[in-house]
Amino acid sequence: MLTYGGVFREVPVVPFAVASGSTLVRGMVVEWNAGVVQPWSVGTNVPFGVCIGDANLLTLTADVYCAKGASVLIKCASGIIPVPSQLLYWAASGVVNVTVLNTAVAKAIGTGFNGFVEAILL
Repeated sequence: MLTYGGVFREVPVVPFAVASGSTLVRGMVVEWNAGVVQPWSVGTNVPFGVCIGDANLLTLTADVYCAKGASVLIKCASGIIPVPSQLLYWAASGVVNVTVLNTAVAKAIGTGFNGFVEAILL
């Protein structure tokens, strides 16, 4: 929970159900499908949020940041190193690219490193 000027604000991280054998890992962008979250599979689908940890295959849940306004680490496609203010787009399997593919999902606020970039969801 965060406090701003005496006002409490809940952190928008929620555990959501995942399918057994889920491949979700930290930084993947997710979409909602048939009662579970899964890697963002098609650029025209609406992204739901970003995993902040790997899927727990014992409890079949994944913690997902599902709001706007705060930065989060997002997993980049192989070889992609975004720069500050660069828009991020769908690549495949829950990772992002800097090539314009459909609608942008986030905006980088830092330089990409180790396959991730700090970004703000749009």
